[in-house]
Amino acid sequence: MSLPAFFARLGIASLLMVTTSGLVHAQTRLFIANQGGNIGILKANTGTPIGSVSVSGSLLGIATHRVQPIVFVTSSSANLVHAVSGNAVLWSVATGSRPHGVAVSRLGTELIVANLGDNSVTLIDVSSRTATATILVGMAPTGVAASPTTQRVYVANAGSASISVIDIDTRTVVATWSTSNFPLDNPVDSPVGLAVSPDGAKLYVANSGSASVSVHDTVTGSETARVSVGGFPSGIAVSPDGTRVVVANGFDGSASIIDATSNALIGTINGVGALPAGVAIASDSTEAYVVSAGSNSFARIDLSNLALAPGLGPTGAQPANLGTFYIADTSSSCTLDIDGNGGAPDAATDGMLVLRYLLGFRGTGLTSGAVGFGATLSDAQIETRLASMTFDFDGNHTDRAATDGLMLVRLMLGIRGSALGNAAGGTPEATLLANVRAQHGDGCFPP
Repeated sequence: MSLPAFFARLGIASLLMVTTSGLVHAQTRLFIANQGGNIGILKANTGTPIGSVSVSGSLLGIATHRVQPIVFVTSSSANLVHAVSGNAVLWSVATGSRPHGVAVSRLGTELIVANLGDNSVTLIDVSSRTATATILVGMAPTGVAASPTTQRVYVANAGSASISVIDIDTRTVVATWSTSNFPLDNPVDSPVGLAVSPDGAKLYVANSGSASVSVHDTVTGSETARVSVGGFPSGIAVSPDGTRVVVANGFDGSASIIDATSNALIGTINGVGALPAGVAIASDSTEAYVVSAGSNSFARIDLSNLALAPGLGPTGAQPANLGTFYIADTSSSCTLDIDGNGGAPDAATDGMLVLRYLLGFRGTGLTSGAVGFGATLSDAQIETRLASMTFDFDGNHTDRAATDGLMLVRLMLGIRGSALGNAAGGTPEATLLANVRAQHGDGCFPP
């Protein structure tokens, strides 16, 4: 069966790549992008529905931000990528034709979107919320994965059996690796899903056409191993501890478990659902989660015992979550320690840095006299961190010093009530606090 035919069976025109965050307090969560423009939120250890986020369009790709609890969702039908936080869309940016996979760069400052319809990749600056480059790649680009250690991004070209390697700094394709032993006019592999090892040294490729996972050295691009798995593998993930690779096999209703050290198949988990497509792995590497489009369900896999765990549950209609859709409990986290000194958000330092950044200050003008004692981040790192963040607390889709920045400083000073809301056009205190926690973590400004 061809790639388009398989995804037609999923009830979608093409591939779905997913990772999302609609913030639900004090829960470790799974986010399921469903075809009706809805993202269902499930409790990870039970599959119990605990919330949802409405997003217009046919949702295909999702990626979580590396710093903030924000997710980015591609809508193939509208040629857009949406930034979602809490229960709202923060902003939207136009992409190329039929966007599919999306990833966040290592520094969290840029989005990388694969556009299957015009064989291109769109780079989007998170801070300015604008598309900054369009890069031509191979045929039918689908999956995207960003290196955790370099500025490189990998794109799976299902139509040309290749991987495009993009350097984000130069905005160019610096290498193209074949995934097949056959000529490119016979793309038997049809690579779809991608995952990078935690140390950035290996790229794992789910080859839907050859029922295999190939392992590539990220320095040379050479294939170092190939593992036979089930029929039509698509979703793939590497455990955070780097010991396991899990791939969803769409035709077999199974998931394959690979030992990342020996590159050996160590388990096949049957009965995960019909047409499984998406895989994510818990932050402690103990469990994997598989989403199946044909049965509208998700399953948990115990990676210690290599067996299904309790918690099989329903999702919305036709999910095909290729990519990471697991977010750990954020009940005690807050990303507003801008200077990295380990303290609670401080108006004189963290607040001042945000205000200055929103006013356009950069370099030493940004950081001079505004970095707290024991800060661990350099001036350049502070600026990069701020560039990757969103500060739209009043919900008007714009980050402004006179409203959002001032309101944040007042929060840090302990001001509440009408004086707080007056800094943001009369927005109610409860709404402002909810937006801050949605964008920067549930641990910000606890009651």
